Amino acid sequence: MKFLFVFPLSKSDTDAAVRSATLVKKFGPYPCDCLVYPEKGVSAASIVELLQSSFQKVLVDTPFDISPTGWPQGPNHMFKRVAKYMVDSPYDYFYFWEPDCLPVKAGWLQNLRDEYEKVAIPDGKVFMGVLHSTRMRRPDGSEFTEGMHMTGTGFYPRVVPRYAPSAVLPSTFAWDVAAQMEIVPNAHPTTQIQHDWSTGKYVSLKQLKPGVVVHHGCKDDTMYRLLAGEVDSTNFDGPGEPVGNHPEVLKKKLTEVADAPDPGVFDDVNDPAQPEEIPSMMDAVLPHAVSLLQAICRDPAAKKKIQKSLVEAGLIKRVQ
Repeated sequence: MKFLFVFPLSKSDTDAAVRSATLVKKFGPYPCDCLVYPEKGVSAASIVELLQSSFQKVLVDTPFDISPTGWPQGPNHMFKRVAKYMVDSPYDYFYFWEPDCLPVKAGWLQNLRDEYEKVAIPDGKVFMGVLHSTRMRRPDGSEFTEGMHMTGTGFYPRVVPRYAPSAVLPSTFAWDVAAQMEIVPNAHPTTQIQHDWSTGKYVSLKQLKPGVVVHHGCKDDTMYRLLAGEVDSTNFDGPGEPVGNHPEVLKKKLTEVADAPDPGVFDDVNDPAQPEEIPSMMDAVLPHAVSLLQAICRDPAAKKKIQKSLVEAGLIKRVQ
């Protein structure tokens, strides 16, 4: 199977991206291609320079439009554009990396590829990553769990919309949450990626779990310095547990949760499909949508509700 390693790059993640790419280089080389995908207006030169000797080929592609600012529209736009790139590519699957991901040891990428090709795919799973509970916060401040999602950095099939159209359609949710009901049933959970979102102040490699080859979520340089050998932690006798939330990002994390919309409530989106995208999106989404509607419409009440919504949207005439 032909594989592509995708390294997205945004202006807000430049420092983290350099740290990540430095470790990717340290633990290379890799018998595959790499795509560096910067948002429009961001230079990829430093990342390409770090990675070009580690991969068979380093490609660079940039979105044709400017990425929206803010969360989640910025990350959603980046993933949507990468997914579009992949549809017309010669690759069978890809690893959507994130700048706060750090490889832990040599052989890390092959280990993950082996798990995807030899375990996930034979089991009928086309996605692979960390499955995590989806936490939301109501307007009154109370929190609740709304199912599970696969965290965004992970392995994806070439044609994402065939399996998870919601991941590339406009939404006020982050794409991994918007598509959780489509992705999770088709996802293989890996324990080789350690997900400690928005953490920091690491003091020892003992804080990595056994068998982990990638760490995701450190927002400062402490885990990087440990893995790069800049800090000696061999005499550390503390507990080998993940650290708590990094103070600099804890407030941001809580704000993001608080600002998340209630389930099922969507505002007007600001990332409509571009005209040139519509034909390929229709080809990818329509079979899935028709199948879904056929299943839902077995319930007469649900069928009536869908008909009413389509009439109100001006898509069909009123059913007599």
